[in-house]
Formats: sequence, structure tokens, C-alpha cells
Amino acid sequence: PHEFPWLVRIGRNTEDLITNFIGGCLISPTHVITAAQNVAHWIFQDIYVGVGIHNLKAFRREEEGYKIKVAKIIVHQEFVTSASTQTLYDMAVLRLVEPVKIDDKHEISTIDLPKKDTIYEENTGWVAGWGTTSMTRSEPSESLKKTPIQLWERNARNKHLKMHSLPEDSLIVVRFPMAIDYCADTGSPVMIRNNKGHYELAGLVTFGRICRCVRKNCQAGCYVSTEFLLEWIKEVTKNDKKLWPK
Repeated sequence: PHEFPWLVRIGRNTEDLITNFIGGCLISPTHVITAAQNVAHWIFQDIYVGVGIHNLKAFRREEEGYKIKVAKIIVHQEFVTSASTQTLYDMAVLRLVEPVKIDDKHEISTIDLPKKDTIYEENTGWVAGWGTTSMTRSEPSESLKKTPIQLWERNARNKHLKMHSLPEDSLIVVRFPMAIDYCADTGSPVMIRNNKGHYELAGLVTFGRICRCVRKNCQAGCYVSTEFLLEWIKEVTKNDKKLWPK
């Protein structure tokens, strides 16, 4: 339990937090990253973030985790203004009304962001969440699930992106059949260990297998790249002293 203590659920009330398929992750005690498609049409007064959750039934009984209100939604401007490149900019930052409690009791923590110009080669990583475990299941998993992913080697994935007129290193490209991403909620993190042994946020689960930039017969899935949007993340969270200490 709580193997990935930065994972959160996002919804408009307690029941919504339990039944939907919307995830995200804490990058600081006051900021959450998720997919823009999850929240672009919501107003911040309606949104809660559930933290410290492993088992949804235990969360409903208030035996673990808690929910906290969102103070502001910041959606990447290119997601709103450019329909042709929405896939690249499917990211939003949520600012919470108060910092979450980073302590052992709730087993809550934050995930590292990659450094600028981080290049992922043929890395193995993880996605996790409470999503479905098969194409025929329509309800969330009761407990947090995880599955391994394998990134395409850089030259191969950039060739794939170029074929679809997309910039180099603009998306995380995961190859199948190893990547079975059913368990991940939309907006959940793609997690890869860095050379210090810490997990870092390589990307976000967004369109996955049905990503519009992937041909029907192509054995790949695409996710938003954190490094590609790192400067935007810095700009919209620049006053967060925990995230960007001087």
C-alpha cells in the first residue's frame, strides 16, 4: 500500500472521487498535475483532490486519506487554443487551498520533476491508478494497481512522431504489448526512476492507445511529456518555494 504516495484522485465530491477515472500527482504540497482534458471545463469551486488513498472503500469509510479543495485551475493555453496539437499540451496544474500534510500518518509525498533536457532512452517505468483492469470492465479497481511500461528507444519514437508531423521528444511513446495501461486513470503519472533511485514524473497518461497521433495498426501509445512542458510548469508554479527553492 501507498507505494506511490503522490498519486491523487480528482472529482467534484466524495462519490465522484471514488467512481470516476481521473487521476493526477502531487508535485509539491500545494500543486497537483493532471491532464487538461479532465478539468478544462470545470470550475475550481467544484473540484476536490483526494490524497493518501490506496483502497477506495477505506477512503469512503474515512479510514484513510482525505480530500482537499482546489483554489485554482491552470490549463495549458495551447490545449485551449490549438485543436490540432491538443495531444501535446494535455496538461493542467491545480493549486490547492492549503498545503497537504506530508507525513507518515497519511503516507503522502510528492514526485520529482525531471531536469531540463532530460532524455529518456529505452527506459522501463510504471503507470498506476484505480482504472479498469480490462476493456470490458466499467468500474474503478477497488485498490491501487500498477503495470510496467517500456519506452521506445529515442530514435524510433522520434521517427514515429515525425511521421505524424509532431516535434521531437514532444510525447512519451510506449510500445506494446508490454504496455497494458488499463489500470491508469487519465492524468496519472508515467513514472521512471532517475539515477538517484527516485521516481520522477516522465509524463502523464492521456490518450494512451487511442491517441489521435497513433495509427490504428501501430503498436504504440502516446502520453504527454513532462520535460517538453517543463518551462510552462515552472512559469505557472514559480511562486511555490517548496518546488523551486532559491
